[in-house]
Amino acid sequence: MLFDYLYEYMMVLCVFCREELGYKVVCEQVSHHPPVSAFHVTATDYRVHGAINPKLKFWGKSVEITPKGITCRFCSTTM
Repeated sequence: MLFDYLYEYMMVLCVFCREELGYKVVCEQVSHHPPVSAFHVTATDYRVHGAINPKLKFWGKSVEITPKGITCRFCSTTM
């Protein structure tokens, strides 16, 4: 989802490919308010994808960050 509830358009896409090492990484900020980032990693013997949405609380002079999200890993059966 590239449009958040404020109808702002915020797309940050990062693709990092190292075929000689056997992996490719794709990251994207899919929502700006609240901040949500998604990622997908493909390698020769595994795949990982997920989403990260940290919860931030401001306590005057300090900040509390609670990482939230989900990650799934799939291994190749040909190892």
